[in-house]
Amino acid sequence: MADALFSKYVRCSRADKTGAVECFCCDHSFHWGSTDCAHFITRGHMALRYDIDNCWPVCRPCHTRPFHQVEYEVALIAKKGQAFVDDLRQRGNRYNRSRTDNEMVELIQEINEKLKQL
Repeated sequence: MADALFSKYVRCSRADKTGAVECFCCDHSFHWGSTDCAHFITRGHMALRYDIDNCWPVCRPCHTRPFHQVEYEVALIAKKGQAFVDDLRQRGNRYNRSRTDNEMVELIQEINEKLKQL
């Protein structure tokens, strides 16, 4: 449930008033509902799994293309800079434990509140 809510938040928070969002990799515009929430540092790194700095809307063709992670990194460096990417990598390696049930409930409540504010 948290993954689905977070994905929706990432895509909606970066959409304009009409619901259009640019694919982070190819810069084409799509309705937020037809994009994916792509993680730069994979979801297995719990420190960044629900970190909006690590996640961006990406169109499905870009997200499923072979080697999309390389294209994603090139786009991230071009748009945010090498220091931003290096920081994400460092933060991703710091903490890697699963959240407790209570922490997940709190996270879901936080995401729901953020979605209401959009």
